[in-house]
This record gives sequence, C-alpha cells and structure tokens, in this order.
Amino acid sequence: MTRYEVAFSRRALASFREITNYIAQDAGRGRAGDWLAKIMRCVATLETHPHAFPVVGNFEEEDIRGRFVMRHG
Repeated sequence: MTRYEVAFSRRALASFREITNYIAQDAGRGRAGDWLAKIMRCVATLETHPHAFPVVGNFEEEDIRGRFVMRHG
C-alpha cells in the first residue's frame, strides 16, 4: 500500500499544542490524550487514502487535502 506524506504547517502544530493544553486544563490529561490520539488516527487515514478527502481551499495545483475531524462545542 502506498503511503503519502502528511505535513502540518507551523500554525497547525501550534494550534494542536494550544488545544491539547486547553483540554488538559479543562477536562484532564487523559481527555487531551484521547483527543490527540483521534487526530493521529485521522492523519493515518490521510496517509493511506488522501484522495478520499477534498482539496483544501485554493490549493488545487498543490494537491493539499484535508480531513474534518470534529467540532468543539
């Protein structure tokens, strides 16, 4: 099976850190770890089946794809 590279922008990585810290403070470290694990499972799906997800924004030429994971609320 072909695996594709999934890369995160610096902004995305900073957001992951901020959100993980927020969840840890609000709901506990276990819940924060669960949230991050869910994100990583979704990344694994992008690595193996990227064409199952839409191209993000105006990046058609670069073939940058994204996957919605969950809403907060």
